[in-house]
Amino acid sequence: MQYKLNLTDEQVPIVIEINRIFWTKKKSILQSPNMMGYHTALLACWDKWTQDLSEQLTKEQMDSFLLWQSNVDLLSEQII
Repeated sequence: MQYKLNLTDEQVPIVIEINRIFWTKKKSILQSPNMMGYHTALLACWDKWTQDLSEQLTKEQMDSFLLWQSNVDLLSEQII
């Protein structure tokens, strides 16, 4: 991600922490597939991740992230 988005040295630790929080929340959701609102929870997790990153990335970096995200099925996370 650091090279794909061309992150600065200052951005790297912040983005790593945002990613860690995302993956922890996502793992928790994925371990509860029978929970009510499972798909909604996954999409909300993606939205929160995107929002948190948008506060740290430049417009160009965010555009690159959103381009990547637009090619991923958010529920299966497979490239479409």
